[in-house]
Amino acid sequence: SLEMDRDVFDSNWYIEYRMKAALDSGAEMDLEAVAESTALDLALLADCDILVGTFSSHFSRLALELIVARTGQVPPYVSLDVPYGLGGRMPPYAQDQ
Repeated sequence: SLEMDRDVFDSNWYIEYRMKAALDSGAEMDLEAVAESTALDLALLADCDILVGTFSSHFSRLALELIVARTGQVPPYVSLDVPYGLGGRMPPYAQDQ
């Protein structure tokens, strides 16, 4: 079982902005827990066969790219806001399914 308090991430802000705001305000933030949670979330997303994310976020785009790197193919995916970067095209090393 994985013990992790996810309440610290309950916000409408991207994690980058939440971390900066907390650090700028002098609020205490467990950066190690943030890093571990981020790495775990990314590893779990990268192991998916289908991805639904927001491509305005580097995080979702990175997850998609890691899936492509793992499988050698572009998985079925949906962006809830903007198309994938590079003018909406996948990187040249990715092959459409």
